[in-house]
Amino acid sequence: MVAWLAFLAVVAAIYGIALIGYSRAQRQDTVETPEVAARTANFRRRMTRATAPALMLVEAETPGFSKFGGAPDWRLGSPWPQGPDGRLGFLLQLDLAAAHAAGGPDWLPSTGGLYFFRDDRWGLADQVLVLHQPLETLETAVPPADLPAKWRHPERYIGFRRRMSRPSLEWLGGDIREVDADAFDREDLAKGDGPSHQVCGYPAEIQETCMPLECEYAKRKLPYDHGPATPAITKAARSWRLLAQIDSDAALKMNWGDGGMIYVLVREVDARAGDFSRTVTITQTY
Repeated sequence: MVAWLAFLAVVAAIYGIALIGYSRAQRQDTVETPEVAARTANFRRRMTRATAPALMLVEAETPGFSKFGGAPDWRLGSPWPQGPDGRLGFLLQLDLAAAHAAGGPDWLPSTGGLYFFRDDRWGLADQVLVLHQPLETLETAVPPADLPAKWRHPERYIGFRRRMSRPSLEWLGGDIREVDADAFDREDLAKGDGPSHQVCGYPAEIQETCMPLECEYAKRKLPYDHGPATPAITKAARSWRLLAQIDSDAALKMNWGDGGMIYVLVREVDARAGDFSRTVTITQTY
């Protein structure tokens, strides 16, 4: 029996080495073909052309309207938002005028506040609710007594720090297996050592999915693995924009899955109209 097990171990080791060698050879052959070189160059050009401003949400030096956690400051008499399973937890609020002053995109409304609420229905497209209200006659809301403690987050005031961002290969609908992977530098996309909260720009994806396409499928109530996208779906997917990226953050008592992220996306035409009732939430974790 021992001899037989030893024989199987040797066979498994040889087979594993063969698989590794095949994978490396396949990638090397792919990288060297003119077709792959052309696809790689095309995606790099598209990334450069699509460069867009992003606003990193950093801790503010002085308190203002924009903040994580605590309780929302909103229009007098506003009811606490409800979801399919009851009251929602408050995530953050943003001053859109301040976002514009910091160099935010022109497709966001220039006035008013955005409020983000969520529940625990992980992975559902409507997990996060976004409200847009004018910033007038404000009051600080009192969280409902029955709101779960895990949905209450410490208060942190937010400042905006502008940077330029570019889309990932996944955002553009590319397949890493069909290009020279070494040609794509993801340092400006990857999650750093600290929490990476962001408004607009392009997300730091954890999983290799095409978010715009995923949003368009969700809007049409189709699964992401529905099959190859039709030209009409592919065209419609180009209208989706990252509205907010909310990272796991221990100081804010936010942990999405296993240190993952929440991404909220909106169609540009809806954002320009001040309509945030049809956002799509994507959740990713490690």
